[in-house]
Amino acid sequence: MALTQVRTGGLTDDAVTTDKLYTPNLGRRNLIINGAMQVAQRGTGAATADNEFPVDRWKLSNTASDSADVSAQQSTDTPTGEGFRNSIKWSVGTGSNAVGSQAIRTSLEVQDSTDVLAWGSSGGKTATLSFWIKASQSGTITTSLRESGASACFLDLTTVTTTWVKKSINIPAPTFGSWSTTANAGGVVAIFCFDRHTSASGSTADAWVAANHISLTTQTEWVSIDGAEIYITGVQLEANSQSTPFEHRSYAEELSLCQRYYQQYDYTGTYQHLLDTQAVNANTVKGILPLLTKTRTNPTVSNNGVGNFRINAYAGGLDEVCNTITVNHSEQTYFSVSFAKATSNLTTNMNTYINTEVGNDASFYVDAEL
Repeated sequence: MALTQVRTGGLTDDAVTTDKLYTPNLGRRNLIINGAMQVAQRGTGAATADNEFPVDRWKLSNTASDSADVSAQQSTDTPTGEGFRNSIKWSVGTGSNAVGSQAIRTSLEVQDSTDVLAWGSSGGKTATLSFWIKASQSGTITTSLRESGASACFLDLTTVTTTWVKKSINIPAPTFGSWSTTANAGGVVAIFCFDRHTSASGSTADAWVAANHISLTTQTEWVSIDGAEIYITGVQLEANSQSTPFEHRSYAEELSLCQRYYQQYDYTGTYQHLLDTQAVNANTVKGILPLLTKTRTNPTVSNNGVGNFRINAYAGGLDEVCNTITVNHSEQTYFSVSFAKATSNLTTNMNTYINTEVGNDASFYVDAEL
C-alpha cells in the first residue's frame, strides 16, 4: 500500500489528541536503578533501622524515637496490568509512638544523572519523575529531588489515595547548586518523605531552592498515623518534558546494575565450597574471590561470622572452624581474604579450601553504595 502524505494544515485542532498518540518504548530512558523494586539481595525482611535497604538501591531513613514501630520492605502489592511484580511498602505499627525523620531514597551517580541532565549549568534539561503510589488512606507526601550535597532541592506535594495512581512531576533544570563533577560520586538523590521533617522542611513547592529541604510543611504527618501504609513502585526519572511508559528491564539486567553497589555471596547448606585457598603459615590460609560485577568504587567487605567458615586441606586430615577472618585488600573486581584457626598444623603453601560450617550458612557482603 502506498504511503499518503498528510498535511498538518488540513487537520482540525481536535483531530490529534494525546490518547491517540503512540509512544514507543525507546529503552534506556530511566535513570533510576531498581525502580520496579524487584531486586532485594539483602532479603525481603523488613528494614527498620536508619540507612537499611528494604530493596536494592533504596534506603530507609528512620530516625524515629520509637524506630522499631516503622518499617519498609518489599511487597507484592502492585498496580494491576502494569507489569510490576513488586513494590516497597512503608508502614507504621499500631500503637506507635514514632516521631522523627521518615523517608525512602535512592542516590544516583553523577555520570548517570547530572551528566545526563546537565543540571547546575545553563544547558540543563527538563526532567520528569514518574511513579505509582497508593496508601492506606488519602493524604499527601513530599516527593523531592536534590543535589547530593543538599545545596539545591526541588519539592512537590504529592496527593495519594487508597488506589494505585500514576504520578508524573515535571522538573525544570536547576541553574545553581554545588553539583559534583566526579563521575562515580553522588549526583541526584530522589526522596519520598513521609513526615514533616523538623529540621529540613520548606514551604516552597515545584521550584528549585538553595536549601537542605526534603519535606514540605503542609504534607501529611504519616508517622503519627497508627497502621499507616504507603506503597511505591515504577519509579522513573527521565530527561523528558513528559512521562513515558515505565522502562521494564529484565531481572538479570537489573540485578547486574544493582551489583555495582552491593553484592552478597550466600553459601547455604553444610560443607558448601566457598573458595580455594593456600596456607601462608601454620595457622592461616589466604584466597581471592572475584566479584560478579565491577563495583562503583573499592568496596568494604564483611561476613556473617567466623563460626560459619571452616578451613580444610585437600590432602585430608584438616577440618577446623575459623576463628579470624581478615580482608587483606579489596578492589573493584576482587577481594583477598585470610582465614585463621586456632590449631597450628598447616604447612606453608599447602593447598586448602574454605567451606561452610555444619548446619550453618556463610555469607560475604560487598558494599560500594553511595
